[in-house]
Amino acid sequence: TNAVIDCADVFPGLPTCLGKEPLVGGRLAFVDKRRVFNGDAGVIDLGQGNTWSLGKGSRTLIGWSPSGEYLLVTEDRGYSVYRYDGTEVRSFDNLAVPPFWALPGPLSGEGDQLAVPDIDGQLMIVPFPEGQPRLALPPGSLGQGGRGIVRWSPDGWLAWSLNIDQLIGAGQLEQTLYVQLAESGTPVTTWRLSSDVLRKAYYQVIDWAPRTRLILAGRGITANSAWIDGAPLVSINADTGQKTDLGAGMLLTSEAYAWHPTQPGLLALAEGGGRLLSETKRLGLLDVTTGKLDTLTSEDIAAFEPAWSPDGSLLAYAAVHTSPGATGDGTTLERTLDGRAIYVFDLKSRETRLLTHPGDAVDGWPQWSADGTRLLYTRQQGGHTDVRVVWLDGSHDELLVTGLADPMCYYGGCGWSRMLAYYPDH
Repeated sequence: TNAVIDCADVFPGLPTCLGKEPLVGGRLAFVDKRRVFNGDAGVIDLGQGNTWSLGKGSRTLIGWSPSGEYLLVTEDRGYSVYRYDGTEVRSFDNLAVPPFWALPGPLSGEGDQLAVPDIDGQLMIVPFPEGQPRLALPPGSLGQGGRGIVRWSPDGWLAWSLNIDQLIGAGQLEQTLYVQLAESGTPVTTWRLSSDVLRKAYYQVIDWAPRTRLILAGRGITANSAWIDGAPLVSINADTGQKTDLGAGMLLTSEAYAWHPTQPGLLALAEGGGRLLSETKRLGLLDVTTGKLDTLTSEDIAAFEPAWSPDGSLLAYAAVHTSPGATGDGTTLERTLDGRAIYVFDLKSRETRLLTHPGDAVDGWPQWSADGTRLLYTRQQGGHTDVRVVWLDGSHDELLVTGLADPMCYYGGCGWSRMLAYYPDH
């Protein structure tokens, strides 16, 4: 850097700085937008306190590979994969949409696999640390520019559909869902989702419901995340094409929901949430297999960012009292988040417990440790963001990283996945 920086001004909770013992294990990737750090990305080994830089230049994070050995990031002209120690392994240019990590499963083998949709509309699978790339979907499958929406299930199935801009641009108002094993040349099943995406509905594929043959989708004219009331949710049976309204809605953002780690098709979500804080975002449990919705919080609470404990017995989330009639620009609306705290819901006893005490600060981004005894979370105060670690028994709440930039936090979440990525253990 061009300045001398005190360790305590950045990493006060690391054992190599002020901390005597590790506060938590695992790896934390972060982007620091302070001027002296130039928006560079870095990685911390939280157990040992070692830190690495991922080169120079502005970056945003996409996420850790399933093994935690590799980190996928965006760069100025493309995408790169780094080892956790900062070594660049591979880069990709001229992609219209980001690559994504394939979920572990029968087709993944023992290593990590990166799914790469290219501008020819094909999907390539790139193995790590080494191996020959293979074709999963042939050219043209993902439409013009390769911008179709594709999702990978844990048992090795792909589901994809063209996005609404591709359909309208091609003068094609009918929407089709395609389902296939993630192996080139295997049979493709097609289901017509909509006969007219402009006058009837467009279905945006969100995710496979784990350990089921159901696909979660958002239904609407455009089904985008700017809806005031979120998008109505629908399940699609990959074997029959049957669509079922689930009687719930949410913003179509990754921070709005979380799948239970063991129970098939159980979804925790900020239900009914819109993009403004004046809208209700009740915490709910939705069984996608049956359509049963169990509401956990009252209508005067706006819930965000549900996160299951590793064993699925506890659900952490951020919440603040709603502000009916709140209006104004983003900064004005963001102020209504003051006092947002982290709560924990016990699935068995159905009791809710306040875990953090932010005062006028804003807490969010709960992330469980591998043993389920601690949570990492963010606290926004004084124009900057800290990453903290809180013990589930309430005995300690310690500062880990300080001084990070603040994102805007009024569109149902904060977009923390672009700035922070946590891998619980290694």
